[in-house]
Amino acid sequence: MIRVFPIGYGKGANENVLKSIADATHTKAYKGEVKDIKQIFAEIATFF
Repeated sequence: MIRVFPIGYGKGANENVLKSIADATHTKAYKGEVKDIKQIFAEIATFF
């Protein structure tokens, strides 16, 4: 299985689409900001 971890940045990020992608690949969608990127990648690393 290929896992996709969608990270949405900015006001234009469609959270519903990102969640659909994450659900289809059994992962989690993230709402990101530049200041959060290290924390997001650390959490993504827990999936492996």
